[in-house]
Amino acid sequence: MFPVIAYDPAEIDASNAPSGYEPITSHSAFGARSGPIFEKFSEDGSWVRGFRVLEKHCNPMNILHGGMTATFADIIVGTATFRSGAGGCVTVSLNTNYVGAAKLGEWIMGHASVVRKTKSMVFLNFDIYTDARAVASGTAIFKTI
Repeated sequence: MFPVIAYDPAEIDASNAPSGYEPITSHSAFGARSGPIFEKFSEDGSWVRGFRVLEKHCNPMNILHGGMTATFADIIVGTATFRSGAGGCVTVSLNTNYVGAAKLGEWIMGHASVVRKTKSMVFLNFDIYTDARAVASGTAIFKTI
């Protein structure tokens, strides 16, 4: 259906993902350049995605760039939308509240949940965080296609 774009193996190694995390499959060149992104499933079927803040994800102060935070948010809400059974979808709205900074080398995690689903729209909440603090939270609306 969609092409599979491989992450750079050196970046996967440099990410030093915590135990249980596996690299996700990227289906776009943009996604591959934004990653590597990893995923971990719990026994109850819940999931969390994560990534190591690499130099390419940072602003000049070696802080996670807001654009990468928003990209990661879009990835996790898109995943939650797709896994809700909505099928193909596009972002209508992504509202991101930046509440904390993440630094070069930190492990970032994120999860999204569906709040409401109609025939053609999916409404979600998301949280992005480190082990120590919140980084961002927000809401999203997706349209099914």
